[in-house]
Amino acid sequence: MPKIAVIYGSSRHNGTGDRVVNHFKKVASTIKDAEIKFLTVRDYDLPFFDDDVPLMVPDRQLTGNAQKWVEDVKDADGYLIITPEYNRSIPGVLKNGIDYLGYEIKGKPVKIVSYSINMVGGAKAATALVDMLHMLNAVALPTNTASRMVERRWKL
Repeated sequence: MPKIAVIYGSSRHNGTGDRVVNHFKKVASTIKDAEIKFLTVRDYDLPFFDDDVPLMVPDRQLTGNAQKWVEDVKDADGYLIITPEYNRSIPGVLKNGIDYLGYEIKGKPVKIVSYSINMVGGAKAATALVDMLHMLNAVALPTNTASRMVERRWKL
């Protein structure tokens, strides 16, 4: 059974993104042929990345929450990343979480779902995220899902 990690990349609590994630949790509860785990980057309380060991070293050891984050991400066979758009990019907490990753996501598929309260739907965040994923040799799926005007559309 494939393991899918749904990674939510916002630092905000009780915001629009939480409603988007809750929608995906409802959908995930109906899926029986995959193990789906939800990871919220802010819950790991990661320090700013400053590790000296190269990211592609499989036996590198981190400490505390950083090691738990890397292990939880590594455990999945593929990913769905849900991200808002902050200033035409992804939130800092998501960027910091991705900075900890290397070989753990190499060659694994990633689906991106972006959202915003405007008409763009987080397209700039998705573009920035694709560039980062390519750098890590993850397989960003070719079509991103952008949800625009989420304040009006996601009244869950």
